[in-house]
Amino acid sequence: MLRTRDLSGVLFIFLAMLVGVGCQAQPAGTPAGKQRRDSLKTATNWMTGTFQSKQQSRQAPSEYHDIRLVQVPIWEARNDGPWLYVEQAWMSELDRPYRQRIYQLEVLDDGGIASHVFSLPGNPLVYSAPWKGDGGMGGLHPDTLVARPGCTVEFQMVDGNTFTGGIKGEGCPSDLLGASYLTSDVTLRSDRILIWDRGYDSEGRQVWGATTGPYIYKRTSSRPPR
Repeated sequence: MLRTRDLSGVLFIFLAMLVGVGCQAQPAGTPAGKQRRDSLKTATNWMTGTFQSKQQSRQAPSEYHDIRLVQVPIWEARNDGPWLYVEQAWMSELDRPYRQRIYQLEVLDDGGIASHVFSLPGNPLVYSAPWKGDGGMGGLHPDTLVARPGCTVEFQMVDGNTFTGGIKGEGCPSDLLGASYLTSDVTLRSDRILIWDRGYDSEGRQVWGATTGPYIYKRTSSRPPR
């Protein structure tokens, strides 16, 4: 049977363990927690808006197309986000985007940002962009999305003006033009997003994507298209 002095020692150790766990957790009210929230807010703001690769396509038309990238918040009342609707379209075919995705952003324990990627179910073209206001996104819910494991992009802020990151490894599948997997390197700044998506076959040969460097999408508006 433990004596009172022994019980006091056990209690002291237990309380010390609790304090240690609390320090490691860095709750939202601590300076570290605030820094993580601020980092997530900054990344979300820099990702939100309308962007275009017009200037780059004029300088190197054989390598880069004139593409519009739009990323807008959705499901803002949820507490497991931010969530963004994302679409890319050639400027000549804005009503038929060639890529539609949903991103879920998450702040990581090390202060980095993870952008989890989801596909829209079925034919994505049946879902009209949320800024059109015609209810075309009404059938979407996080539970209906198709997760793309291995395609998460992770960012780290390298200075006060830049996030850099990308997909880790070769686990993001792609069957476009004979590809086996794709890679993506991404840089975020307040006025632009640099994206270098490339597809590789099973032997590691690049089969699609720019070869000389990333697409440079310059912000044209902090809002969706009108």
